Amino acid sequence: MKKYACILAAGKGSRLKEITKNRSKWMVEVNENSLMNRYLKAFKKNNIEDIFIITGHASESLRNEIYNINKELNLNIVFIHNEIYETTNNIFSLNIALKEIQKVKDLDRLILAECDIFFTDDALNEFLSLNSGNHILGSPYEYWMDGSCISLNSKGQIQNLLNKNEVSKSNNKKLYKTVNWYSFSCDYVINQLAPFVSTYSTNISSISYYELVIKILLQISHIKLSISIIHPSKWVEIDDSYDLELAECYDNAFKGNIDAFVSRYGGFWKFPWIIDLTLLVNPYFPSIEMIDEFNQLSCNAIRHYPSSQKVLANLASKTF
Repeated sequence: MKKYACILAAGKGSRLKEITKNRSKWMVEVNENSLMNRYLKAFKKNNIEDIFIITGHASESLRNEIYNINKELNLNIVFIHNEIYETTNNIFSLNIALKEIQKVKDLDRLILAECDIFFTDDALNEFLSLNSGNHILGSPYEYWMDGSCISLNSKGQIQNLLNKNEVSKSNNKKLYKTVNWYSFSCDYVINQLAPFVSTYSTNISSISYYELVIKILLQISHIKLSISIIHPSKWVEIDDSYDLELAECYDNAFKGNIDAFVSRYGGFWKFPWIIDLTLLVNPYFPSIEMIDEFNQLSCNAIRHYPSSQKVLANLASKTF
């Protein structure tokens, strides 16, 4: 089976500020190992050697770095440049990519991915080995996650893609966060994805996200998509410096070094798979009664400006 990969790497990654000022977001390093290097080695390891790369911001430095990496890997790389990356979105990049991909004669399967996802070593092997069906990579949703989500039907098939405005924070137990990696059959790419992306990008909007097209296809196409699940400890979408620090934590922990987690001294509520047996806690305070009172007062307290220092000092002295 001949698999191709397409990486969308045209964006500026402006929230990473100085890190991506003169570099592609795909060149971001997690513990001195770039996302680009991780992707390409994962492809090579899984016998995916034909790669389309969509460039835009800092394209020259990106190409040069890929040439250096590829001296060892010897992948078949095709660069496609988005000349207007600053005024378009990823649907436009995907459209110009699919125009070239459709010319491929031996395409059996396409791996589509965005460039800003960190994965721990070997986390992608199962996903990259898929040989049939059409799949979206997803991870169990937690309420602090941002972006599009996946809902499933009773058969475990993907029912809908939800944008962030459609996600209810109070009812998210059955949702999965999209990880922005896809595995599509040739038939789906040629007869479903490509024509709809072309129509939407050309006639409706070139500043939209291609996920919107997949969302529409889920509603009108007879072809169903499946979810491939990845554990939340094995990936991070890197949008800012906090995400980058988190990716380094995961990378170190995967290799057996948990110092970065230990030095957080708590704050593990974002990592529900971690049980903290080292940080001292007080099991008696606050009391259950106090927690109930906090819950009742929280909305009122959050919406009002806090008292003056004089009032707070008086309350504190009364308590003491």
